[in-house]
Amino acid sequence: MEHGWSVKHMHRLMVLSASYCQTSRIDPGAPEQAKALNADRENKLLWHARRRRLEGESSRDNMLRLAGELNPRMFGPSARPRLPDRISTYAWKPDANPNDQKRRSIYVFARRNMRYPLFDAFDLPDMHNSCARRTQTTTAPQALLMLNSDFTLERARQWAAGMLAHHDSLRDVIALAYRGAWGRPATEEEIGLGLGFVHQEIASSPAGTARLDAVADFCHALLNANEFLYVD
Repeated sequence: MEHGWSVKHMHRLMVLSASYCQTSRIDPGAPEQAKALNADRENKLLWHARRRRLEGESSRDNMLRLAGELNPRMFGPSARPRLPDRISTYAWKPDANPNDQKRRSIYVFARRNMRYPLFDAFDLPDMHNSCARRTQTTTAPQALLMLNSDFTLERARQWAAGMLAHHDSLRDVIALAYRGAWGRPATEEEIGLGLGFVHQEIASSPAGTARLDAVADFCHALLNANEFLYVD
């Protein structure tokens, strides 16, 4: 009430609170955490955060952000992103302007009989009924879609091309990719593993596009890692 019934102010207060900013990681070696773990193993009292997976909407926005393609434009008509070929008789025509197709997921067109595949796989509620709380499942189609969908593959390649355009050093590209996808600096071991993977891919790729192909494959692997899909 003191801030004009601003819901945004309330959200800001909540997400900046000490409770919301907790980590889900537990160190049983720490006396305080060991005591809390013994008293409340199921975390009913919220003494640490609960690990959660990103929704399909957040995953899509994050991939577009990494690729440098996310359109932040607000309001206006719904966005109609491109759909896989021959997906359904209810499929919509994509926006004529490709940039409009890449607006934030909150603006993606919602049709009851045709749900956007990425959102559908990651537990988008049934639009024919009210939904008080989303379910969270772990299914094979989720992994298959992240591995094989044109959307994910194209974002990985676009992301790789953007980094290679600004950095000559593969080590810098690998470190930047880790930081962008996982929100933290990579360890030396992780950078070494990444470089080893990229050099191996370069050796087995066509000479003309070997560097881009290798980095795109590495970016694709990062997008499929749990550290990208889950919030700790």
